[in-house]
Amino acid sequence: MFCNYKQYMMLWFIILGVLSGCVSTQEKENKAELAQLYANMGLEYLRNKKYEAAENRLLKSIESNPDYAPAHHYLAQVYSRLDNMQQAQRHYDRALELDATDPFLQNNYAVFLCNTGKIDDAEQWFLKLSENVNYSVPHLLFENLGNCVYRGTSPAQQIRAESYFKRALAYNPKLKVSLSRMAEINFKKGDYFKARAYLERFMAFETYTPEMLLLGVKTEKQLGDHKMMEYYKDLLSERFGRSMQAKEALRIE
Repeated sequence: MFCNYKQYMMLWFIILGVLSGCVSTQEKENKAELAQLYANMGLEYLRNKKYEAAENRLLKSIESNPDYAPAHHYLAQVYSRLDNMQQAQRHYDRALELDATDPFLQNNYAVFLCNTGKIDDAEQWFLKLSENVNYSVPHLLFENLGNCVYRGTSPAQQIRAESYFKRALAYNPKLKVSLSRMAEINFKKGDYFKARAYLERFMAFETYTPEMLLLGVKTEKQLGDHKMMEYYKDLLSERFGRSMQAKEALRIE
C-alpha cells in the first residue's frame, strides 16, 4: 500500500521530530557531562590553591550547564578565598537554590557566614546541617558551630558555645580545639578546677601552644599550685621564649 504525498510528508516530519529530539537529548547529556568534568577540574585547582585556574574551569562548567549546583558551590569557595564576598554570596545563593540539601554546601555556607560576621545566621545553618542525615561527622559540625558562636560577645552566645563544645566532645573526647576552648571558658567563669581538667586533657596530646601554656600558668596561680605554675612557665619559655605569652608569664608571680 502506497502513501500519498500528504501522508509521506507527515511521516517525514514525524521522523525529523524524533531525530531532533534525540539530538537535543544527546546534546544536553554532553553538556551535563562537560559541566561535571569542568567542575571537578575546578575543585582540584581549588584544593591546590590555584584560584585563577579554578575560577576559569568553574565558569566553563556553569557555561555548559548553568543549573549545575556543585559548580556554583565551588566557585563561591574560590571567590571567598579571593575575598570577593559579593560574588561568593551570589554563587552560594544560586547553589542553595539548586540543591539546598547538600550537607557539604550547607557546612561551607555556614562557615562563610561566620567568617563574614553573620554569626546568628551561621548558627542557624549549622543547626540545620545537624538535622541532615547525610552528614556523617557531627563532632566536627558541633566544634565548628562552637567556634563560630564563641566569637560572639554576648553571655548567651558564650553559654551556647559551651554547650556546642560539650556536644562535640561527647562525639569525640579527643578534639583539641574543643578541649582548649572549654579550658578557656571555664577559666573565664572562675571554675579553675574544670579549667585545669580540660587543660590536662589538651596537654596530653603534647600539642603545645603559647595560649594554652599561658592559660596553664594563670590557672595554676589561681589554684595556688606554684610548682605547676613554674612548670608551665618553663615550658612556655623553652618552646615559645620570644612570644608575647612568654613575656606575660614572666610577670606573673
